[in-house]
Amino acid sequence: MKRRCQINLPDELLSFIISKLPIDEAIRTSVLSHRWRGLWRYTRHLEIDVNRMIMPLSQKNNPLDARDPGSALWQEMKTKLTRSGLTVLLLLARHRAYLDSCSFTHFPYSIACGEVTSWVKYLKKNKKGLKKMSLKCEFFDIGRNSESAVDELIAKENLNGPHFAAGVFSGLNSLQFVNYSLGSSSPFKGCTKDLKSLVLKFVWVVDETLDGILKICEALESFSLLKSLGFKKIQIKNPNLKFLQLQSLQAHDIVISCEKLEDPLKSNIFLTLRKLSLDMNLNDLFESRLLLSFLKLCTRVETLEITQPVLQCHGLIRGHFWGYRDGCECVRHKLKWVKLRGFEGQREEVNFLKHLITYGKNLVNIRIICSNTPIVSAEMEKLLYLSSASSKLSISFIFNSNNIVQELHNRQIARALLIQF
Repeated sequence: MKRRCQINLPDELLSFIISKLPIDEAIRTSVLSHRWRGLWRYTRHLEIDVNRMIMPLSQKNNPLDARDPGSALWQEMKTKLTRSGLTVLLLLARHRAYLDSCSFTHFPYSIACGEVTSWVKYLKKNKKGLKKMSLKCEFFDIGRNSESAVDELIAKENLNGPHFAAGVFSGLNSLQFVNYSLGSSSPFKGCTKDLKSLVLKFVWVVDETLDGILKICEALESFSLLKSLGFKKIQIKNPNLKFLQLQSLQAHDIVISCEKLEDPLKSNIFLTLRKLSLDMNLNDLFESRLLLSFLKLCTRVETLEITQPVLQCHGLIRGHFWGYRDGCECVRHKLKWVKLRGFEGQREEVNFLKHLITYGKNLVNIRIICSNTPIVSAEMEKLLYLSSASSKLSISFIFNSNNIVQELHNRQIARALLIQF
Protein backbone atom coordinates (compact mmCIF):
# COMPACT_ATOMS: atom_id res chain seq x y z
CA MET A 1 0.00 0.00 0.00
CA LYS A 2 1.45 3.38 -1.06
CA ARG A 3 1.90 6.02 1.59
CA ARG A 4 0.89 9.55 0.62
CA CYS A 5 3.05 12.39 1.88
CA GLN A 6 1.03 15.08 3.59
CA ILE A 7 2.25 18.64 4.01
CA ASN A 8 0.54 20.44 6.83
CA LEU A 9 1.76 23.94 6.04
CA PRO A 10 -0.71 26.83 6.12
CA ASP A 11 -2.02 28.07 2.77
CA GLU A 12 -0.27 31.42 3.21
CA LEU A 13 3.14 29.72 3.47
CA LEU A 14 2.44 27.35 0.58
CA SER A 15 1.36 30.28 -1.55
CA PHE A 16 4.58 32.11 -0.67
CA ILE A 17 6.68 29.08 -1.69
CA ILE A 18 4.82 28.71 -4.99
CA SER A 19 5.28 32.41 -5.73
CA LYS A 20 9.03 31.78 -6.06
CA LEU A 21 8.42 29.50 -9.08
CA PRO A 22 7.91 30.51 -12.71
CA ILE A 23 4.21 30.59 -13.50
CA ASP A 24 4.24 27.35 -15.52
CA GLU A 25 5.85 25.42 -12.67
CA ALA A 26 3.56 27.07 -10.13
CA ILE A 27 0.53 25.82 -12.07
CA ARG A 28 1.98 22.30 -12.27
CA THR A 29 2.01 22.09 -8.47
CA SER A 30 -1.76 21.61 -8.72
CA VAL A 31 -1.18 17.92 -9.53
CA LEU A 32 0.71 17.31 -6.27
CA SER A 33 -2.32 17.59 -4.06
CA HIS A 34 -6.00 18.45 -4.27
CA ARG A 35 -5.30 21.07 -1.64
CA TRP A 36 -2.69 22.73 -3.86
CA ARG A 37 -5.05 23.00 -6.83
CA GLY A 38 -5.40 26.61 -7.92
CA LEU A 39 -3.19 27.85 -5.10
CA TRP A 40 -1.06 29.75 -7.64
CA ARG A 41 -3.96 32.16 -8.13
CA TYR A 42 -3.36 33.57 -4.65
CA THR A 43 0.39 34.16 -4.82
CA ARG A 44 1.70 37.67 -4.23
CA HIS A 45 4.25 37.39 -7.06
CA LEU A 46 3.94 36.22 -10.67
CA GLU A 47 6.94 35.33 -12.82
CA ILE A 48 5.81 34.95 -16.43
CA ASP A 49 8.36 33.73 -18.97
CA VAL A 50 7.11 33.29 -22.55
CA ASN A 51 10.37 31.45 -23.32
CA ARG A 52 9.05 28.53 -21.31
CA MET A 53 5.86 28.39 -23.38
CA ILE A 54 7.62 27.86 -26.73
CA MET A 55 10.13 25.21 -27.77
CA PRO A 56 13.56 26.85 -28.22
CA LEU A 57 14.56 27.43 -31.83
CA SER A 58 17.96 25.93 -31.00
CA GLN A 59 16.19 22.54 -30.96
CA LYS A 60 14.99 22.99 -34.55
CA ASN A 61 16.94 21.68 -37.55
CA ASN A 62 17.17 25.09 -39.27
CA PRO A 63 16.50 27.74 -36.60
CA LEU A 64 17.43 30.65 -38.89
CA ASP A 65 14.36 29.88 -41.02
CA ALA A 66 12.33 31.67 -38.35
CA ARG A 67 13.56 34.96 -39.86
CA ASP A 68 11.91 34.18 -43.22
CA PRO A 69 8.19 35.18 -43.28
CA GLY A 70 7.61 32.64 -46.04
CA SER A 71 8.93 29.63 -44.13
CA ALA A 72 6.83 27.05 -42.34
CA LEU A 73 8.86 27.60 -39.17
CA TRP A 74 8.04 31.33 -39.20
CA GLN A 75 4.32 30.55 -39.50
CA GLU A 76 4.58 28.02 -36.69
CA MET A 77 6.39 30.49 -34.43
CA LYS A 78 3.89 33.26 -35.19
CA THR A 79 0.99 31.01 -34.21
CA LYS A 80 2.69 29.95 -30.98
CA LEU A 81 3.65 33.52 -30.11
CA THR A 82 0.09 34.74 -30.59
CA ARG A 83 -1.22 31.89 -28.46
CA SER A 84 1.34 32.56 -25.71
CA GLY A 85 0.38 36.25 -25.58
CA LEU A 86 -3.26 35.35 -25.03
CA THR A 87 -2.21 32.78 -22.43
CA VAL A 88 -0.39 35.46 -20.44
CA LEU A 89 -3.48 37.68 -20.42
CA LEU A 90 -5.61 34.70 -19.35
CA LEU A 91 -3.24 33.92 -16.48
CA LEU A 92 -3.45 37.51 -15.26
CA ALA A 93 -7.25 37.40 -15.44
CA ARG A 94 -7.41 34.17 -13.41
CA HIS A 95 -5.25 35.52 -10.62
CA ARG A 96 -7.50 36.30 -7.65
CA ALA A 97 -5.42 37.80 -4.85
CA TYR A 98 -3.49 41.01 -4.30
CA LEU A 99 -0.33 41.16 -6.37
CA ASP A 100 2.83 42.78 -5.00
CA SER A 101 5.17 42.13 -7.92
CA CYS A 102 5.15 40.78 -11.45
CA SER A 103 7.93 40.04 -13.95
CA PHE A 104 7.58 39.40 -17.68
CA THR A 105 10.14 37.81 -19.99
CA HIS A 106 8.98 37.89 -23.60
CA PHE A 107 10.00 38.16 -27.26
CA PRO A 108 10.08 41.31 -29.46
CA TYR A 109 6.89 40.01 -31.07
CA SER A 110 4.99 40.88 -27.88
CA ILE A 111 6.14 44.49 -28.26
CA ALA A 112 5.35 44.74 -31.97
CA CYS A 113 1.83 43.35 -31.48
CA GLY A 114 1.05 45.49 -28.45
CA GLU A 115 0.75 42.52 -26.09
CA VAL A 116 3.11 44.01 -23.52
CA THR A 117 1.13 47.24 -23.32
CA SER A 118 -2.09 45.25 -22.84
CA TRP A 119 -0.52 43.23 -19.98
CA VAL A 120 0.71 46.36 -18.24
CA LYS A 121 -2.62 48.13 -18.81
CA TYR A 122 -4.50 45.18 -17.28
CA LEU A 123 -2.28 45.19 -14.19
CA LYS A 124 -2.68 48.94 -13.80
CA LYS A 125 -6.46 48.64 -13.90
CA ASN A 126 -7.00 45.46 -11.89
CA LYS A 127 -4.02 45.13 -9.52
CA LYS A 128 -3.99 48.40 -7.60
CA GLY A 129 -1.54 47.11 -4.99
CA LEU A 130 1.19 46.23 -7.51
CA LYS A 131 4.51 47.74 -6.38
CA LYS A 132 7.22 46.02 -8.41
CA MET A 133 7.41 45.26 -12.14
CA SER A 134 10.11 43.86 -14.42
CA LEU A 135 9.90 43.85 -18.23
CA LYS A 136 12.56 41.87 -20.08
CA CYS A 137 12.65 41.37 -23.84
CA GLU A 138 14.65 38.37 -25.03
CA PHE A 139 15.48 37.11 -28.49
CA PHE A 140 14.91 33.68 -29.92
CA ASP A 141 17.35 31.07 -28.67
CA ILE A 142 19.15 29.89 -31.78
CA GLY A 143 22.12 28.57 -29.86
CA ARG A 144 23.95 31.91 -29.56
CA ASN A 145 25.49 33.43 -26.49
CA SER A 146 22.76 35.49 -24.81
CA GLU A 147 25.06 38.53 -24.62
CA SER A 148 25.21 38.70 -28.43
CA ALA A 149 21.52 39.48 -28.45
CA VAL A 150 22.40 43.02 -27.42
CA ASP A 151 23.23 43.68 -31.07
CA GLU A 152 19.56 43.15 -31.85
CA LEU A 153 18.59 46.18 -29.77
CA ILE A 154 18.02 48.18 -32.94
CA ALA A 155 15.61 45.57 -34.29
CA LYS A 156 12.57 47.01 -36.05
CA GLU A 157 10.19 45.52 -33.51
CA ASN A 158 11.89 47.30 -30.62
CA LEU A 159 12.27 50.73 -32.22
CA ASN A 160 8.57 50.82 -33.10
CA GLY A 161 7.38 50.36 -29.54
CA PRO A 162 6.15 49.78 -27.02
CA HIS A 163 3.70 52.67 -26.73
CA PHE A 164 2.73 52.62 -23.06
CA ALA A 165 -0.17 54.76 -21.90
CA ALA A 166 0.58 57.96 -19.99
CA GLY A 167 0.95 57.37 -16.24
CA VAL A 168 0.73 53.59 -16.55
CA PHE A 169 3.70 53.10 -14.18
CA SER A 170 2.38 55.39 -11.46
CA GLY A 171 2.09 53.73 -8.06
CA LEU A 172 5.06 51.41 -8.60
CA ASN A 173 7.97 51.37 -6.17
CA SER A 174 10.37 49.43 -8.40
CA LEU A 175 10.63 49.16 -12.19
CA GLN A 176 13.08 47.38 -14.50
CA PHE A 177 13.50 47.36 -18.29
CA VAL A 178 15.86 45.01 -20.17
CA ASN A 179 16.31 45.15 -23.97
CA TYR A 180 13.73 47.87 -24.48
CA SER A 181 13.28 51.08 -26.45
CA LEU A 182 11.74 53.93 -24.44
CA GLY A 183 10.34 56.62 -26.72
CA SER A 184 8.57 58.83 -24.19
CA SER A 185 8.64 59.80 -20.53
CA SER A 186 4.83 60.13 -20.35
CA PRO A 187 4.28 56.56 -18.99
CA PHE A 188 6.22 57.72 -15.90
CA LYS A 189 3.81 60.54 -15.07
CA GLY A 190 2.64 60.11 -11.50
CA CYS A 191 5.88 58.40 -10.43
CA THR A 192 7.09 61.54 -8.66
CA LYS A 193 6.66 60.27 -5.09
CA ASP A 194 6.37 56.47 -5.29
CA LEU A 195 9.05 55.14 -7.64
CA LYS A 196 12.18 54.41 -5.59
CA SER A 197 14.14 52.03 -7.83
CA LEU A 198 14.66 52.15 -11.62
CA VAL A 199 16.87 49.84 -13.71
CA LEU A 200 17.49 50.42 -17.43
CA LYS A 201 19.64 47.71 -19.04
CA PHE A 202 20.31 47.33 -22.78
CA VAL A 203 17.85 50.17 -23.30
CA TRP A 204 17.61 52.59 -26.23
CA VAL A 205 16.60 56.01 -24.92
CA VAL A 206 17.32 59.49 -26.32
CA ASP A 207 18.41 62.50 -24.26
CA GLU A 208 14.98 64.14 -24.08
CA THR A 209 13.28 60.98 -22.84
CA LEU A 210 16.00 60.12 -20.31
CA ASP A 211 15.99 63.67 -18.92
CA GLY A 212 12.20 63.61 -18.71
CA ILE A 213 12.17 60.32 -16.80
CA LEU A 214 14.78 61.47 -14.29
CA LYS A 215 13.01 64.79 -13.71
CA ILE A 216 9.65 63.09 -13.10
CA CYS A 217 11.04 60.45 -10.73
CA GLU A 218 12.07 62.85 -7.97
CA ALA A 219 11.89 60.23 -5.21
CA LEU A 220 14.34 57.80 -6.82
CA GLU A 221 16.74 56.28 -4.30
CA SER A 222 18.34 53.72 -6.64
CA PHE A 223 19.09 54.17 -10.36
CA SER A 224 21.00 51.84 -12.69
CA LEU A 225 21.80 52.65 -16.32
CA LEU A 226 23.62 49.71 -17.86
CA LYS A 227 24.96 49.05 -21.37
CA SER A 228 22.43 51.41 -22.92
CA LEU A 229 22.45 53.60 -26.04
CA GLY A 230 20.75 56.54 -27.73
CA PHE A 231 21.73 59.44 -25.45
CA LYS A 232 24.70 61.79 -25.62
CA LYS A 233 24.54 63.32 -22.15
CA ILE A 234 23.66 62.02 -18.70
CA GLN A 235 22.54 64.61 -16.18
CA ILE A 236 21.47 63.25 -12.81
CA LYS A 237 20.44 65.80 -10.19
CA ASN A 238 18.49 64.15 -7.41
CA PRO A 239 18.81 65.00 -3.70
CA ASN A 240 17.20 61.67 -2.73
CA LEU A 241 19.38 59.29 -4.76
CA LYS A 242 21.41 56.91 -2.58
CA PHE A 243 22.61 54.28 -5.08
CA LEU A 244 23.84 54.98 -8.62
CA GLN A 245 25.19 52.42 -11.09
CA LEU A 246 26.53 53.37 -14.54
CA GLN A 247 28.08 50.75 -16.81
CA SER A 248 29.33 50.59 -20.43
CA LEU A 249 27.83 53.86 -21.67
CA GLN A 250 28.78 56.04 -24.65
CA ALA A 251 27.78 59.46 -23.34
CA HIS A 252 29.78 62.59 -24.22
CA ASP A 253 29.13 64.26 -20.86
CA ILE A 254 28.12 62.94 -17.45
CA VAL A 255 26.90 65.35 -14.77
CA ILE A 256 26.04 63.98 -11.32
CA SER A 257 24.73 65.99 -8.39
CA CYS A 258 23.39 63.68 -5.67
CA GLU A 259 24.06 64.71 -2.08
CA LYS A 260 22.82 61.52 -0.41
CA LEU A 261 24.81 58.90 -2.31
CA GLU A 262 25.72 56.15 0.15
CA ASP A 263 29.23 54.71 -0.15
CA PRO A 264 30.01 55.90 -3.68
CA LEU A 265 32.73 53.27 -4.00
CA LYS A 266 29.97 50.66 -4.28
CA SER A 267 27.76 52.81 -6.46
CA ASN A 268 30.15 53.15 -9.39
CA ILE A 269 33.01 50.89 -10.38
CA PHE A 270 34.89 53.88 -11.86
CA LEU A 271 35.33 55.28 -8.37
CA THR A 272 37.37 52.24 -7.28
CA LEU A 273 39.91 52.38 -10.13
CA ARG A 274 43.56 53.08 -9.32
CA LYS A 275 44.92 52.43 -12.81
CA LEU A 276 43.25 53.34 -16.10
CA SER A 277 44.58 52.03 -19.45
CA LEU A 278 42.98 53.21 -22.69
CA ASP A 279 43.50 52.73 -26.42
CA MET A 280 42.38 56.05 -27.86
CA ASN A 281 43.26 58.96 -30.13
CA LEU A 282 43.88 62.29 -28.41
CA ASN A 283 43.50 64.02 -31.77
CA ASP A 284 39.85 62.98 -31.99
CA LEU A 285 37.50 65.45 -30.30
CA PHE A 286 34.89 62.79 -29.50
CA GLU A 287 37.42 60.46 -27.85
CA SER A 288 38.94 63.34 -25.87
CA ARG A 289 35.51 64.14 -24.47
CA LEU A 290 35.10 60.52 -23.42
CA LEU A 291 38.50 60.61 -21.72
CA LEU A 292 37.53 63.72 -19.77
CA SER A 293 34.29 62.02 -18.68
CA PHE A 294 36.33 59.04 -17.46
CA LEU A 295 38.69 61.27 -15.51
CA LYS A 296 35.77 63.08 -13.87
CA LEU A 297 34.30 59.75 -12.74
CA CYS A 298 37.57 58.05 -11.81
CA THR A 299 38.43 60.29 -8.88
CA ARG A 300 40.96 57.83 -7.38
CA VAL A 301 43.05 57.01 -10.46
CA GLU A 302 46.80 57.35 -9.83
CA THR A 303 48.14 55.76 -13.03
CA LEU A 304 46.97 56.66 -16.53
CA GLU A 305 48.20 54.84 -19.64
CA ILE A 306 47.15 55.92 -23.14
CA THR A 307 48.10 54.09 -26.33
CA GLN A 308 47.46 55.97 -29.55
CA PRO A 309 46.82 54.23 -32.89
CA VAL A 310 49.80 53.65 -35.16
CA LEU A 311 47.88 54.89 -38.18
CA GLN A 312 45.70 58.00 -37.94
CA CYS A 313 42.15 57.60 -39.26
CA HIS A 314 40.80 59.94 -41.94
CA GLY A 315 37.43 60.42 -40.22
CA LEU A 316 38.73 62.17 -37.10
CA ILE A 317 36.60 64.85 -35.48
CA ARG A 318 39.20 67.55 -34.92
CA GLY A 319 38.92 70.63 -32.76
CA HIS A 320 40.38 72.54 -29.83
CA PHE A 321 39.61 70.78 -26.56
CA TRP A 322 42.28 70.41 -23.85
CA GLY A 323 43.45 74.00 -24.08
CA TYR A 324 40.07 75.22 -22.81
CA ARG A 325 39.48 72.79 -19.92
CA ASP A 326 40.17 73.22 -16.21
CA GLY A 327 41.73 70.34 -14.34
CA CYS A 328 39.26 67.88 -12.81
CA GLU A 329 39.57 66.42 -9.30
CA CYS A 330 41.52 63.38 -10.49
CA VAL A 331 44.12 65.38 -12.45
CA ARG A 332 44.56 68.00 -9.74
CA HIS A 333 44.90 65.80 -6.68
CA LYS A 334 45.27 62.05 -7.46
CA LEU A 335 47.10 61.42 -10.72
CA LYS A 336 50.77 60.48 -10.20
CA TRP A 337 52.04 58.47 -13.17
CA VAL A 338 51.22 58.92 -16.86
CA LYS A 339 52.42 56.94 -19.88
CA LEU A 340 51.61 58.06 -23.42
CA ARG A 341 52.50 55.79 -26.34
CA GLY A 342 52.50 57.05 -29.92
CA PHE A 343 53.13 60.77 -29.31
CA GLU A 344 53.60 62.57 -32.65
CA GLY A 345 53.65 66.18 -31.52
CA GLN A 346 50.21 67.05 -32.88
CA ARG A 347 48.35 69.98 -31.37
CA GLU A 348 45.85 68.14 -29.14
CA GLU A 349 48.49 65.67 -27.94
CA VAL A 350 50.63 68.59 -26.82
CA ASN A 351 47.67 70.41 -25.27
CA PHE A 352 46.74 67.29 -23.31
CA LEU A 353 50.25 67.01 -21.86
CA LYS A 354 50.26 70.74 -21.06
CA HIS A 355 46.93 70.23 -19.31
CA LEU A 356 48.41 67.51 -17.09
CA ILE A 357 51.62 69.42 -16.38
CA THR A 358 49.91 72.70 -15.43
CA TYR A 359 47.13 71.15 -13.30
CA GLY A 360 48.61 67.93 -11.87
CA LYS A 361 49.77 68.88 -8.38
CA ASN A 362 50.76 65.32 -7.41
CA LEU A 363 52.29 64.15 -10.69
CA VAL A 364 55.52 62.21 -10.24
CA ASN A 365 56.37 61.07 -13.76
CA ILE A 366 55.13 61.48 -17.31
CA ARG A 367 56.64 58.94 -19.69
CA ILE A 368 56.22 59.75 -23.38
CA ILE A 369 57.04 57.19 -26.07
CA CYS A 370 57.57 59.17 -29.28
CA SER A 371 57.95 58.72 -32.98
CA ASN A 372 61.12 60.19 -34.47
CA THR A 373 60.06 63.42 -36.24
CA PRO A 374 61.27 67.04 -36.20
CA ILE A 375 57.85 68.13 -34.91
CA VAL A 376 58.24 65.90 -31.86
CA SER A 377 61.67 67.36 -31.08
CA ALA A 378 60.33 70.92 -31.25
CA GLU A 379 57.28 70.21 -29.08
CA MET A 380 59.39 68.19 -26.65
CA GLU A 381 61.53 71.18 -25.80
CA LYS A 382 58.45 73.34 -25.15
CA LEU A 383 57.06 70.74 -22.75
CA LEU A 384 60.35 70.39 -20.90
CA TYR A 385 60.47 74.11 -20.16
CA LEU A 386 56.81 74.40 -19.23
CA SER A 387 56.16 75.44 -15.63
CA SER A 388 54.62 72.50 -13.75
CA ALA A 389 52.16 72.41 -10.85
CA SER A 390 54.08 69.57 -9.18
CA SER A 391 57.55 70.06 -7.74
CA LYS A 392 58.14 66.28 -7.97
CA LEU A 393 57.41 65.94 -11.68
CA SER A 394 59.86 64.29 -14.06
CA ILE A 395 59.22 64.03 -17.78
CA SER A 396 60.80 61.17 -19.74
CA PHE A 397 60.89 60.90 -23.53
CA ILE A 398 61.70 57.63 -25.29
CA PHE A 399 62.58 57.82 -28.99
CA ASN A 400 63.16 55.16 -31.60
CA SER A 401 66.46 56.77 -32.64
CA ASN A 402 69.55 56.46 -30.45
CA ASN A 403 70.90 59.79 -31.72
CA ILE A 404 67.80 61.63 -30.63
CA VAL A 405 67.88 59.86 -27.28
CA GLN A 406 71.38 61.20 -26.73
CA GLU A 407 70.23 64.69 -27.73
CA LEU A 408 67.33 64.41 -25.32
CA HIS A 409 69.69 63.29 -22.56
CA ASN A 410 71.80 66.40 -23.08
CA ARG A 411 68.75 68.65 -22.90
CA GLN A 412 67.56 67.00 -19.71
CA ILE A 413 70.94 67.48 -18.05
CA ALA A 414 70.90 71.14 -19.08
CA ARG A 415 67.71 71.78 -17.17
CA ALA A 416 68.27 69.41 -14.25
CA LEU A 417 67.56 72.25 -11.85
CA LEU A 418 64.12 72.79 -13.36
CA ILE A 419 62.97 69.18 -13.63
CA GLN A 420 64.01 66.45 -11.24
CA PHE A 421 64.49 63.12 -13.00
